[in-house]
Amino acid sequence: MPRFAIVSGGGSGIGAAITGKLAEDGYRVLIMGRRAEALERTKASLGPAVDLFVSDLSDPNSVSELANYVKDSCNGVDALINNAGGNFELQSSAEPGSLNAVMANWIGNFRLNVLTTVLLTEAIAPELNNGGRVILTSSIAAYRGSGTGSYAAAKSALHPYVYDLSKRLGPRQITVNAIAPGYVAHTEFFGTALSDARKRRLQAEMLTGEITQPRHVASLVGWLTSVDAAQVTGQIFQVNGGAEFGR
Repeated sequence: MPRFAIVSGGGSGIGAAITGKLAEDGYRVLIMGRRAEALERTKASLGPAVDLFVSDLSDPNSVSELANYVKDSCNGVDALINNAGGNFELQSSAEPGSLNAVMANWIGNFRLNVLTTVLLTEAIAPELNNGGRVILTSSIAAYRGSGTGSYAAAKSALHPYVYDLSKRLGPRQITVNAIAPGYVAHTEFFGTALSDARKRRLQAEMLTGEITQPRHVASLVGWLTSVDAAQVTGQIFQVNGGAEFGR
């Protein structure tokens, strides 16, 4: 029986690349997110190994429905990839500079990046098979800031969660790690929000001189979900071409 993986935010960009990698490695993959159209495109491009479930992962009721679906449709979960997230500040309509905007940005980024990860992980944890894998998505911003702080703070909040969760799940031989990408090309997260000049500056920061692609993150996920990575847990892996050194 093929192994079973869950990828949140699997409809585009890094999430779609991760889904493709896991399907290539023989997993059945359930992708989820709020946008049915994006999920359907990824499913159509990758074939019958991929299924989808539309869910708002910041809503406990929606996550509970998802967890019940997973429990009824598989014999346990072998890999949980928490990729859903985003920068709320890029979509906020609150008046810039106002306290209402500050509050909206901080709460919004907490919901998008922390609650989506924690609620899904806590709901699925009982369904994880022994020897399973849990991977969270952080960001280079957790190390260097994000301009106003709310996005960076939300991502950095995931790091102690990785440490605590790895201790809790370790006795079941379940590993827990996070990946913190820098600038990754061809993703909706960056999309048109960055000018060409800004993209060139970000590329110049990378010691390799190359721009990170979604497949680079997906390949790390492929290794972390392999048997060879069974002793790697409680770690944060940066993927940024050396734009930020490890700490």
